[in-house]
Amino acid sequence: MPNHIDSVVDVAKKKMREEIDQQVELFLKRGGRIDVLLPPEPAARHERGSVWHSPNEFADVRDD
Repeated sequence: MPNHIDSVVDVAKKKMREEIDQQVELFLKRGGRIDVLLPPEPAARHERGSVWHSPNEFADVRDD
């Protein structure tokens, strides 16, 4: 039996997915385009791990 917290998280995830779907649909209806880029075949065979960035890595990129 799932606990209450899991149910709340599942509902929140579903709501976020629905909002993203609506935003993407509106973007495409307005003429937006989404390009999907696939890596070269050999790279696709290697599992990728999580990527974490520190805020300092973007200090030179930000437009403050």
